[in-house]
Amino acid sequence: MRTQRKTGVPTLVAAVVLSLAACSSGSGGSAAPIASEGTNENIPVLKWALAEGPRSLDPAHAYDGSSAAVYTELLEPLVGLDADGRIQPRLARAWSQPDPTTLVFDLRTDVKFWDGKSLTAEDAVFSLRRHIDPQVASELMGAFAHLADVTATSPSQVTVKLSTPDPSMAYSISKAGVMEKDYALAHASNLGDATGLIMGTGPYTVKSFSPATGATLARYEGYYGSKPTVAQVEFTVIPDPDTRRLAMQSGEVDGTFSVPLQTARQWDTTSSIRVQYSPSSTTAMVMLDNSQAPFTDPHVRRALSYALDRDGIVKSLAGGHGRRAASIIDPTLWTNLAPPEEVDAFYRTLPPYDFDMAKAKAELAQSASPNGFTAEAEFPNSTPGLGNVLQSLAANVKPLGITINVSEVPAAQWLANIFGKKGPAVKIASLSADYPTPMGLADVLLAPLDEPTSQNVANYAPADVLQQIATFRKGDKAAQVSSMKTITGRLSEDVPYIPVYYSDVTIALARKYAYTGKFGQWTFFAQEWVGNVKVAA
Repeated sequence: MRTQRKTGVPTLVAAVVLSLAACSSGSGGSAAPIASEGTNENIPVLKWALAEGPRSLDPAHAYDGSSAAVYTELLEPLVGLDADGRIQPRLARAWSQPDPTTLVFDLRTDVKFWDGKSLTAEDAVFSLRRHIDPQVASELMGAFAHLADVTATSPSQVTVKLSTPDPSMAYSISKAGVMEKDYALAHASNLGDATGLIMGTGPYTVKSFSPATGATLARYEGYYGSKPTVAQVEFTVIPDPDTRRLAMQSGEVDGTFSVPLQTARQWDTTSSIRVQYSPSSTTAMVMLDNSQAPFTDPHVRRALSYALDRDGIVKSLAGGHGRRAASIIDPTLWTNLAPPEEVDAFYRTLPPYDFDMAKAKAELAQSASPNGFTAEAEFPNSTPGLGNVLQSLAANVKPLGITINVSEVPAAQWLANIFGKKGPAVKIASLSADYPTPMGLADVLLAPLDEPTSQNVANYAPADVLQQIATFRKGDKAAQVSSMKTITGRLSEDVPYIPVYYSDVTIALARKYAYTGKFGQWTFFAQEWVGNVKVAA
């Protein structure tokens, strides 16, 4: 959907995790393996289903879940995240932060691109700088808003300078795969597309790619790391959820990250499929454009929030795999910031917005539209469950004189409207924080409106809230806790984004295979994952 100002969708993941989102009854942030053991038996071909077409092999132009599932096998970042969201070395063998505005990365010296050229600091510098280049117009530009300069301080060392302290920068760098500079410059007009492809250092090379149909990857035999057991990966685009499940049932495909929770029982009861639901901070939310009437009125926004039957949605539309959301910021994201008991006590002070049509009617009566209104809403065709949420809301508010016309649109159009802040005033998305702090999602959704890369879909940016975000970035832990409580409280009071539920991320595999590593929300965007797929022991 990350960085989802950080980044984009997802952020917005990214985070926006986008169509990869699912839902769970456990606490967020943990991860679990699908199977504990696998063998090193060679897998000639792994056939993987995507809900949406990968838009590009270049992360700058494809910060979304389906695209990342492909290019994280091709391009490696300087650092990545483990399944619990902790920063881990990748192309950098070590990294340090000598002061609040400086990060230093020491590169591995045994890494080669697929064409045999050695990785250099200049490749890493080029790969990071392009995300702040207006000519590139990277979808990750927001993640690097505070990147002042990147230099090669030696052939194997990269130094990053920030314009202001930014605790998220190392996490943002984990989203930026390193590509070969010379190749990228030689393919400036078609980099990342079906003809230009990409040049990386990952365990797989790209044989073919099409945004419409998918991609085929082949194992890179010169890879410096552990050799994966999968020799070839074939990504196939199957937008329809039922067709995707039947393709797995028949053996046409071997796995997918896209299991719609509203039909989870059908997946769970298919004997040839094993599904894992891993708790995450992914938040399903209704996004209201606060710059368009009647959503300029907080009473209207609160009325809609009271009209959402979150418990019913979790039970019937999320297959029982969910937790109703008290805020768009999952309390589990506070783990490294404040004790759980303090966080729990704070969240109990937030307005609960229980399903209460009497309160919804009362809020509407205080608004500038007491007799109701008509609004347009849209959802992506890849995630019909989100459409069901909007339909449920529309049905609930109809007696109040509110008409919400819900439209299904192609996922690419929906994504373009999210990134471009276009389209109807009511949208819905499942978004994930790009890094494990409560600022991970707020940083994206509350970005200043005058930033060229702002993904503040709600157009909600009070000056005092922006000041609290600035305080969070520069303050000590106590100041960060105070600022985050203020921000979270304002979001609950003003409801520019209406939280619905926290969802799991999912992975489904044919039972002959096992996912031997930890699987969780941080698997996406910042990890190589195919290497964990093995023949089940």
